[in-house]
Amino acid sequence: MYYRSRNAGSECVSVQLLKSLCSPIIIYSVKVLHLNKSTLASLDNVIDRAVFRIFGCNMTGDIKYIRNMFGLLLVSDIAVCRLRVFLRKYYNCFSWANVIMDATGAFL
Repeated sequence: MYYRSRNAGSECVSVQLLKSLCSPIIIYSVKVLHLNKSTLASLDNVIDRAVFRIFGCNMTGDIKYIRNMFGLLLVSDIAVCRLRVFLRKYYNCFSWANVIMDATGAFL
């Protein structure tokens, strides 16, 4: 038996708790470790499972729709965004950064 919220208000509260408490812990692992695709998929599955338990929906399309509506981004997308932010800051901090970034094929 799984827990399901009783009404829309408690579902929204549960999602907000997921975003404010659980997501930062998951995102911290993305910041600290270099994760492969299967690990990122596992972290996305954790969030999908939480949405499933909160709303009681089991269709993949429904879970994707709910994640989109509440702003629960894919962990892989968050990792790419963080890398881009880092590269932009790096590029702006050092005058010679463009040489290194061009040599490595880094993108902004």
